[in-house]
Amino acid sequence: MEHHGLLIGLSLIGCGLQAHERYSSPCSDCCGGDTVCCCMVVDNDSILHFDSSEAFVTDATGYIINGSDLPLSGGKNTSEILNFIPGVESYGEGYTVNGLPVTEIQINGLAVRGREELEAVPSDCIATIDVDYISGSDKNVNIAGGVIRINLKEPESNPYYGSLQASATFSPYYGAVDGHVGGMMLVKGPQWSFYNMIWLNHDCSNAEEEEEYNYTIYEKEQITRHFYNFSSTRNDALMVKDRFSLVYNVNDNNSITANMYFSNVRTCPETITDGYDDMSYAHTILRKNINENVYLGTLKYVCSLEENNAVFEVSADYMHTDENTKEMMSDFLQKSESSVSLVHDEGKEMWTETLWKKRTDLWSVGTSFSRQIANVGVFKVGASASVVKSVVSPGYGADAIGRTETEGFTPFVYATLTGKWKSVSYILGINSQWNRIGFYDRNKDHKDENRQWCLNPTFQLLCPLNKDKGHALKIAYKHTMDNIPYDAINTELRHYNANSYVIGNPFLTSSKSDLAMAVLSLYRGMFRFTGYYDRATDVIKYATYQDSGGSDVFYTMPVNCKLIESWGFAVEANVAPLSFWKMKAAAMVRLMNENAVIGGLGFYGTNQRYNLGINNDFTLGRNFGGNVCIDIEPAFRSLDRKYHTALNLQLGLYKMLFNNRLNLALNINIFNQTRNFDTEASVFNLSHKDVTHGQRAKISAIWKIGR
Repeated sequence: MEHHGLLIGLSLIGCGLQAHERYSSPCSDCCGGDTVCCCMVVDNDSILHFDSSEAFVTDATGYIINGSDLPLSGGKNTSEILNFIPGVESYGEGYTVNGLPVTEIQINGLAVRGREELEAVPSDCIATIDVDYISGSDKNVNIAGGVIRINLKEPESNPYYGSLQASATFSPYYGAVDGHVGGMMLVKGPQWSFYNMIWLNHDCSNAEEEEEYNYTIYEKEQITRHFYNFSSTRNDALMVKDRFSLVYNVNDNNSITANMYFSNVRTCPETITDGYDDMSYAHTILRKNINENVYLGTLKYVCSLEENNAVFEVSADYMHTDENTKEMMSDFLQKSESSVSLVHDEGKEMWTETLWKKRTDLWSVGTSFSRQIANVGVFKVGASASVVKSVVSPGYGADAIGRTETEGFTPFVYATLTGKWKSVSYILGINSQWNRIGFYDRNKDHKDENRQWCLNPTFQLLCPLNKDKGHALKIAYKHTMDNIPYDAINTELRHYNANSYVIGNPFLTSSKSDLAMAVLSLYRGMFRFTGYYDRATDVIKYATYQDSGGSDVFYTMPVNCKLIESWGFAVEANVAPLSFWKMKAAAMVRLMNENAVIGGLGFYGTNQRYNLGINNDFTLGRNFGGNVCIDIEPAFRSLDRKYHTALNLQLGLYKMLFNNRLNLALNINIFNQTRNFDTEASVFNLSHKDVTHGQRAKISAIWKIGR
């Protein structure tokens, strides 16, 4: 079971604002002062030359692609077009860059919190997309993967523009399964700009799963049993999100930014599980009522000094989350004469109820200063500190838990130098972070404290291979120390279904890794070849165990793995076979060398993992087009799990009307073979199959305002 929780550390915020400053005056340090250039300081960390007429520009961090030259025929939102730009692939609810997870996506400097923020922005609102292959030293030490920055166009004929949209998703098996309304608005005044995104979504999706267990129990003698589970989940969820940002330019050199974010998610899933073996039958109903609120706030002040293009920044962040969860479980058990164990009385339905509350608060402050140094480049230093506190209140019922508290303190400092030596652009950086995590379980009157410190170097080089920089080689290295997910150390018990649950492990240590990458880009990204090596120690993985209180009950718990090494090799082509047909084809192979113990078994040796994706975009007529996308991931093994082949085939059609103000789209998931897996442990084998019918059809409409 994949598990994601809040992170202890500054990465909890995920909403820091990075200003993109542009200068249009002669730049003596980078252009000799005799020409007028457009130098963009990305996060005030790297200088690159970007001409708005250029479609694709590489730099030491990655590349910038012009919004007017995106490899698309139009009619798509921002979430959809990311699949069509070099090196970026959609994976689950997130994205990857060169096969590594994207750690942050920004829209006008605001870190997005969910794919719906990308779906709210039509693709023709994009000015540029900046893709960093790995994050720089100014990011927290746990952030290693790529960063995507989406910069929106400024209003043109009107002082504002935006969009209103709605969609509905249907399944031939389950009926209506999803629907949303939402929109975005960007308004620009003489000295200020305002951005707002609002989203309302109703999810009534279904999920069906099969699980088979072969396990051993020890009573008077060793007995091997076979158990079969079928679970059907009906979800009823309502989500509301609102984000707004206000930037006020006090004068040409000073600006203040305020950002607010709010979300409320109410989820009411009901899971019905029927289990059989040769001795008993169990019918279980698990109902959850979850209400989660998230509040984020950021204030930022930026001062630009004319001398040496110096920039001073100071920011403050606050985040609050609260989650109330109520679980009700009905358990009916019918035994046979040969039954050797019984949890409840035969033939009686029993209800248990559990209630728990979780609250998290995080405060963070940070500052940075950067300046240009003649004949060297841009030097930047910065520091931040964050404090987090998370409390889980007691529950009641059969699974009642005691109060648990988690506290964290994370100071962070960094320094970077960005420059150019002859034709080679470089970024050198180093950062240091100290993590102190305290955990207190009042139920057991147990306290633990974990302190870790690390020093992390980073360097990135860009070597042009010809004069016009159409061919380039990029080399990068970064050392990281991961934060520990809050849910991974919290010991409250959370049910997944009637026969499985997840629980935390307060004795985890942070994972450390060394990542090296090389990317060869030819013909301005038309052809790309990528290789990387990642060496990670104390990697946190979830192991599956058999519950001592019930032979047919299993749980997952995070543990540290000693060493996992991986090599990745990828090739990608972004071509136009015909005038109306644009295609992106990518293939990757990963070699994973494992040295770990999971669930009582040792896993050693090398496994292979392959990925293949082909995205096709067609212009079928004026203001009319479509796309066909296919993704294949053959079976592979990772530690205690064997994953079966996954396949996804999607078809999309769109039509633009009323001078491109109205976009109508139809997206069909024709075939969806989801990821199934087998789990191997010392006393049992588990086979998990997602048998949900994946065919879906989504109808959407976007009405554009302004521009």
